[in-house]
Amino acid sequence: MFMYFLRGSLPWQGLKADTLKERYAKIGETKQSTPIEILCEGYPEEFATYVRYVRRLDFFETPDYEYLRNLFIKLFEREGHKNDGIYDWTEKQQQ
Repeated sequence: MFMYFLRGSLPWQGLKADTLKERYAKIGETKQSTPIEILCEGYPEEFATYVRYVRRLDFFETPDYEYLRNLFIKLFEREGHKNDGIYDWTEKQQQ
């Protein structure tokens, strides 16, 4: 989902087929055959690490949320950002 938000589209979007069943089969094949490195190309390695991790999970397996959070916290810090609680959508305080 987050790769869709970042990229704006996914390789399996817009695939055509004669029937819905065939279309879903094509989507499944494309999802399985698209290398994670291609899906996450142009983004920090943490995104590919995240996708590889969640793809390996069993359906009922609980993810290691701490591990996943730390992936992005470390990326955030490495990129020089500070967690000051101020976001793009936070109203600026008048000084």
